[in-house]
Amino acid sequence: MFEPNRFILCAMALTAIPVVAQETHMVTDRMGRNVELPVEVNRIVTDFMPLPSAWYISTGSGDEVVGMHPNSMRMAKRSILGRIAPELLAAETGFTQGSSVNIEEVLRLAPDVFVTYETRQTIADVEKTGIPVLSLDVLSQSKGNVLRPILGGRSCLVRSLGSKNARTRLLPMPMMC
Repeated sequence: MFEPNRFILCAMALTAIPVVAQETHMVTDRMGRNVELPVEVNRIVTDFMPLPSAWYISTGSGDEVVGMHPNSMRMAKRSILGRIAPELLAAETGFTQGSSVNIEEVLRLAPDVFVTYETRQTIADVEKTGIPVLSLDVLSQSKGNVLRPILGGRSCLVRSLGSKNARTRLLPMPMMC
């Protein structure tokens, strides 16, 4: 039987429980936006197709990638990446189709950060949920070399997302965001 007074008392008690704030730091993403990210990132959702492989190459781990674009998954399954990083094959793909993102599905994945292209609508939609969004601006940053922003973004990601296993020594270029 529902007792309103007991319910109110329980609700008030729960609001008195202190919330432990997660330590954060500020980074400037590839679009020049200041983004507050958790120091420790354990869950990444991304519609940025090269991110899963770049993340694995940079960190030696795919465990943090809990959501990726279906095309990224298709490539991981068809390439050596799926054999050397089978944990990537456990990532969810149902949150995105083409260039659209299903916000409810992103929320269900509970990411620490959402990594995307420079798609302003996607950034705005995901930011409304309170999830930090790190943008990789591949096209305007490429300066004629499309690998440069991916490699630079990879360095930025390792630094920004605080991976404990970063393999930054493999990257000859300066770290940039």
